[in-house]
Amino acid sequence: MKIKTWKIITIFLLAVQLFVSLQIDEWEIHAKSGFGELTFQIGLFMGLLLGVSVTKIADKYTKSSMSNVRNKFSLRE
Repeated sequence: MKIKTWKIITIFLLAVQLFVSLQIDEWEIHAKSGFGELTFQIGLFMGLLLGVSVTKIADKYTKSSMSNVRNKFSLRE
């Protein structure tokens, strides 16, 4: 059973996000830090989307380039 890279990245980042959220609630940080938490959560979300996008693009590029290589070798034979 294959687990794709983007699924592992998603699970890891969501676990980190949950852990940090729980720690911030526990520490009772001042209101000024609320903005810091918000920007941190937005950054995690954007990083997650970027990681998934890059992985998907890399997979498609690798698959298409490998099929081109196979076609070139099959034409020569």
